[in-house]
Amino acid sequence: MADTATGNRHDRQWQAIDDCRLLKGMGIIMKVLIVGSGGREHAIATSVAKSPKVDKIYCAPGNAGIGQIAECVPIGAMEFEKIVASCQRKCY
Repeated sequence: MADTATGNRHDRQWQAIDDCRLLKGMGIIMKVLIVGSGGREHAIATSVAKSPKVDKIYCAPGNAGIGQIAECVPIGAMEFEKIVASCQRKCY
């Protein structure tokens, strides 16, 4: 039996991919925030950096390796209010 929490997470991921495709189709240049500091986040940053549609990449909190690709923001991955405030300052 499928885990409903996992299924919902996958549904949200596919929705995010669909939203991204819609933005790209509209010719919108994006700023991207990646939350985390591990190897997966580094791989995501590396892939995102290849897109001509991405203007700027931020990573919270990031690490030294990610810092070569993205601007690291000194905010913990679980500090949700600070993440939102940072996004509002940097993206608007």
